[in-house]
Amino acid sequence: MPISNYSDLRNAVQDFLNRQDLAIQAQTFIQLFETDANRTLRIRDGITGPVTISFLTDTASLPADFLELKGAPTFGDAPLAYRTPEELSAALANLSLIGDPSLYSIVGKNMRIAPMSPISPGDPASDISIFYYQRVTPLAEPTDTNWLLQLHPDLYLYGALLQSAPYLKDDDRIGVWNGFRQQILEDIRIADERSSYRGATPVITPKGGSIGAWW
Repeated sequence: MPISNYSDLRNAVQDFLNRQDLAIQAQTFIQLFETDANRTLRIRDGITGPVTISFLTDTASLPADFLELKGAPTFGDAPLAYRTPEELSAALANLSLIGDPSLYSIVGKNMRIAPMSPISPGDPASDISIFYYQRVTPLAEPTDTNWLLQLHPDLYLYGALLQSAPYLKDDDRIGVWNGFRQQILEDIRIADERSSYRGATPVITPKGGSIGAWW
């Protein structure tokens, strides 16, 4: 049976465990997987953009599903340089720093930029463009779905099944569920590399380099 929404996923978890009495617990297993995914999963399918953030002051809210930037924000074609929140505050206090936005920082659910000239009513906002990793939106209602479930239902399933093993005290299944999950992640990683380099000349990564974050 295809897994296309929350109800399908919950039923599949119970079927794989052969435990139809675990409907409530299956919801918890799925929630734990989503929490883990938002902490650690960064894949090409989760990137969205360009998204424009309009600044009327030096601070603006990030998108509700924002998880992590992919690359530097840009003002026009110019990338902004990262500064710590403290360094950004100091830059804003420096009255000699003028011109187009060139610095940014992330503070909680907001982005701050500098320099930022006062904007009068009617003035255009400073538009900053970003690409970012989307959060995995939690599933709650039977028909709910999200980008990860639509594209990788098998990862969702085995991730939730792995969370079930400690609850069921079934240590033997931890290796099984984790093995499936790791294989799916490896397949996704390979597909990401192929799509990234298709039609381009590959660049050799220096020894000790990194190509991304994975479980």
